[in-house]
Amino acid sequence: MLMREAISSILSTDFDLKLTGNLFEFNVVVKSFKPHIVLLDINLPDGNGIDACRMLRQDNLFSETVIIMLTSSDDKGTIEKGYSAGADDFIRKPVIPLELKSKVQIFSRIISHRAKIRSSYYSVLSLNRKLSTFHDIVKENISIRNIEDSLKSASMLESIITAGYIETVQFSGGTFNTLYSKTFRPDTPFKRFSDICGRISNCLVPNPRPVKMKMNTKGIDIFMVLLPLVSADTLYGYVLFENDDTFSEDDMKIINLFANFYSIIHNRFSIERTIEKINNGYKSEVSKVRKIQVSLLPDFHSLDGYDIASSYLPAQDISGDFFDAFYLDKNNYQIILCDVSGHGIASSFIGNQIRSLVKTAASAMMPPGMLARFINESIISDLKGLYYFATAIICRIDMESGKITLSNAGHPPALLYRAKTGKCELIGSNGSLIGLFPDCQYGNYEFTMEEDDVLLLYTDGVTEAASASPGPKNTDLMYGETRLKDNLQENASYASRDIIHSVIGSLYEFTEYSDQDDDITVICIKKTTS
Repeated sequence: MLMREAISSILSTDFDLKLTGNLFEFNVVVKSFKPHIVLLDINLPDGNGIDACRMLRQDNLFSETVIIMLTSSDDKGTIEKGYSAGADDFIRKPVIPLELKSKVQIFSRIISHRAKIRSSYYSVLSLNRKLSTFHDIVKENISIRNIEDSLKSASMLESIITAGYIETVQFSGGTFNTLYSKTFRPDTPFKRFSDICGRISNCLVPNPRPVKMKMNTKGIDIFMVLLPLVSADTLYGYVLFENDDTFSEDDMKIINLFANFYSIIHNRFSIERTIEKINNGYKSEVSKVRKIQVSLLPDFHSLDGYDIASSYLPAQDISGDFFDAFYLDKNNYQIILCDVSGHGIASSFIGNQIRSLVKTAASAMMPPGMLARFINESIISDLKGLYYFATAIICRIDMESGKITLSNAGHPPALLYRAKTGKCELIGSNGSLIGLFPDCQYGNYEFTMEEDDVLLLYTDGVTEAASASPGPKNTDLMYGETRLKDNLQENASYASRDIIHSVIGSLYEFTEYSDQDDDITVICIKKTTS
């Protein structure tokens, strides 16, 4: 009793205390109180403090609870048993007030810092996950071709922003039209854009910054973020986010990122329209460029130990796809397959820019991942403001060891067929698209091809080729990776040229020989006997 009174007088001013006089009381109180720090006497009227300490540590609820043992014993064995049972520290009795209070304060600070570190870690982890999802949204929408689809893409933010209501409206012909709206909490009285538009004095002013607002509806505070969708001082619409709590700092970062992405997309629209006009006026020049592109295609016949074939089928007269291959030195042969966004002259120009960069910078001392990073930084620097992007696969063959080193910059996964198992492996992306984000790192995937193994490289014009007659409920809309994989497994025993003919034939049958929507390029690399 005296000890409890002493502890209470020392700590009760600064800490919330629960004091018990025996093990039975302790076991009842500790479950409901869930203390951060436990002061536990070794000698208890109805039990042993060391056993109680051990039982606490076996309960996950108290795995991080600080346990300080109180003892009047100097016995080394008792101290060792206490630490073995999970005690964090000991205090000798009779208790020195300053020592007790200092140790409790020190552990209290440690607990507080630990909680802050954990909170920061989970905050960073959550933001990284959101940014990763946002990156996927960018990749999925980077090729959007019209204003309405670009507005609707804002709906994808619902998966990474904590909002109770999202609405996207288009401004056209002097009026606002809702393209998308969704309520996630029907019981909350969220406002529609039409309800608040009349209260916003700058509703028609093309201000690209999100506007924060708060309105009280039926006694409930509704927090709003109104994001103007603006490009080149032209207002295209708004996205309205609403919640019954304030929007987090992370949510605002994502909203601002989307605003920047939207502006980039619309700048690209303007550039593409300009390029289209130029393209229509230079048909004869386009024909010359087409001939040049074909003349630049590499000859694979001289590669010892490998049977390599390719197919190059532009959707228009000239293509954003290109591939190239050359010896870096007598032992290293490098192949690059690249797909620039869009079609026509601009895509072809950027493709040739990348081809030139590769030719200039590539060397046996620069792994494919490092080369991809160099290309990315150069494109971002040299073509700033054009907002064109590319995917690429860079594949290096070590002719002496047979080792393949491959870097995939946001490109569709390569297919590696293993003759021994008869199965295909996917070699996916290990880096972002080229020309989109600065300071990106690109990895290298290394493997060795054995006799009759096949490596298939292709652009998304293959897997995303649309069916002319989709099944019920729009199933089987695209050719897809599964059909491509099955086709390769069925025909892997043939020569590389025959494998490609089979792939293209299967693709044409799937699309019923309709016009191509995208460029198609396929490279087949088959290991043969040296």
